[in-house]
Amino acid sequence: MLLYGCTLITTIKSNLSGMVAVLKDISAYPKWIYATEKAYLIKKIDETVYYYYLKTKSPWPAKDRDIVIKSTIKQMPSGMIIVNSTNVSGYVSKKEGVIRISYYRVSWKFIPQAKGMVKIIYQLTADPGGIVPDWLMESTISIGPFNSIKKFIKLVKEKKYQSAKFDFIKEKNNE
Repeated sequence: MLLYGCTLITTIKSNLSGMVAVLKDISAYPKWIYATEKAYLIKKIDETVYYYYLKTKSPWPAKDRDIVIKSTIKQMPSGMIIVNSTNVSGYVSKKEGVIRISYYRVSWKFIPQAKGMVKIIYQLTADPGGIVPDWLMESTISIGPFNSIKKFIKLVKEKKYQSAKFDFIKEKNNE
């Protein structure tokens, strides 16, 4: 197993529900997640647990990758939202010519700050599986998460996300 990872930290003006709404809008993933070609919901357990499929496009000579992911959302007493996503087996059969990602862990932490600001801590650890040229892996690790977060921040500001409300989220603004 060859693990790659990164951590990104930033702060934006948003409500917590808006940020969770972007993560729950799986059909919009190709708009903001780096190299994502296809994403769809497989199964929703409840408002805080769901399974989805994601396929990424890779430049030649690498092969495209796909993965089935389980995401869970939890709000802590402090107000912080933690979204954990991990790869799971089953649900979607493997596709010919596409490498199934064998290890994937992503954590989002949305931490309420003063004046409507939210601190984002994004952590990714993954093994893309198969053979990936060094130049492609370096490019993907250095560019992919950064560009994805930039697009996430832009998307979360849209009215449809900022007006989202969830019963399981209590908005908290630390003054």
